[in-house]
Amino acid sequence: MSTFRVPKGLIIICFAELWERFVFYGTLTFLLLFLTEKLHYTEKSAYSFWGLFIALAYLAPFLGGYYADKFLGFVKGTLIGGYTLSIACAILAFTKSQTMFYFGIAILLVGFGFYKSNLVNLVGTLFDGETPEKDKAYTFFFMWMACGAIAGPATFGVLINDVSWHAGFVVCMFGLLGSTILLHCKRNKMVFKSLPAAQFISRKLEVVLYGLLFVFCGLFYLLVSFASVSNELLGFFSLFLFIFLVAKALRYKQEDKKRITALVFLIATTIVYYSAGLQIDGSLLLLIKNHINHVVFGWKIPVAFFSSLEGVFVLLFSPLVIVALGKMHSAKKEWSTYTKVSLGLFFAAFSFILFGLSAYFATSLLLPLILIVCGTLFLALADIFEMPIVMSAVSRYSPAGLKGMMMSLVLMCNAVAGYFGSKMGSLTASKYHLGVQQTYEYITVFMVFALICIVFGLLLFFLRKVAARWLHERELPIL
Repeated sequence: MSTFRVPKGLIIICFAELWERFVFYGTLTFLLLFLTEKLHYTEKSAYSFWGLFIALAYLAPFLGGYYADKFLGFVKGTLIGGYTLSIACAILAFTKSQTMFYFGIAILLVGFGFYKSNLVNLVGTLFDGETPEKDKAYTFFFMWMACGAIAGPATFGVLINDVSWHAGFVVCMFGLLGSTILLHCKRNKMVFKSLPAAQFISRKLEVVLYGLLFVFCGLFYLLVSFASVSNELLGFFSLFLFIFLVAKALRYKQEDKKRITALVFLIATTIVYYSAGLQIDGSLLLLIKNHINHVVFGWKIPVAFFSSLEGVFVLLFSPLVIVALGKMHSAKKEWSTYTKVSLGLFFAAFSFILFGLSAYFATSLLLPLILIVCGTLFLALADIFEMPIVMSAVSRYSPAGLKGMMMSLVLMCNAVAGYFGSKMGSLTASKYHLGVQQTYEYITVFMVFALICIVFGLLLFFLRKVAARWLHERELPIL
């Protein structure tokens, strides 16, 4: 069938994900500007904090995924995350001190830990086994993520300009609380076809598990308080933990090793894509703010709006991808997972070539903005062929007892990407030559990202047939 029939409960899960993306991308856009303008961080120090935030936001889901696999289950894990995020947003909305700001960020990170991996896994549980319908479901899910990615930075940008720096978190608090309560009330009416068996734990153990939440909040507070050192430690720790989890996964049943190996390599390439994609909320944002004239017809466009633009394009093009995937499936012809993801990397490479050109022509009037808009369009296409396809593959092909861990590996790669992306972004920190700010560093960094995306895209493309056999997929010949 070329159409996609939305299963019962998917809309509620997608609505919850919209608000998670709202607060994540809103905070991501808010951080660099807030740290440099209000807390007077240097650009390099702000990048360290920004990279640490990203790394912890994607490292913490390992904890949430482990809790869900072993004790709580995906539904309860998601609810804990939603309520924790609501509390964190309330703290950040009304904080008056730097200490409370750090504490709010720490609780926010713990909330992401439970929300991200468990909510993503819930999408796959609405379907049986390895059905290709999961590709379309995750693309549909990604459209809602895009809505959050659009609304978060745009809302934060407007409220920062017109109300206050922290007003965006008030909106997040109500949105997250409402979506979590809705999921809580409707969870028993949702039809989960492949949900793991419910975990039964003693009251005493449950108290211990909740106690550990406070311990992790304290630990994360210490980490964000010493961001420069913590970013270095977390970067290496994330990479080490990723390698450890891969080794653990590969000790699984012999008959599943090839499938796990193909998934692990696919997941690892998301480090390349995500570290590049993060620049739209980092170095590209500062390029526009510091070097490019963004006044159009007398209106100074809020810098945060450019972070929302990618989500707009994702929302516009995702339905076309869903229809195309449906038609290919009905014709019994499908590209393999590796082919789709390689295409995403090629789109990402082209987008960064355009970003590099925008930095090169930064002194022109409208040309840099046109190049940035076109580059963002291609980065949105990269999004559509990257993360939803990878998440779908993990949900479809991971062994039953490893789904939580394998989805955590995806998020672990994003933690490594946060570190790598922040280090690359920090290379663009403003340089002066004879009193004039330079953009050469931006050009270099963007072109390096383009080259890396091309190399890994080609690698995936040439390995697509081997990977298709290992994953038991069909491959549509490239004409």
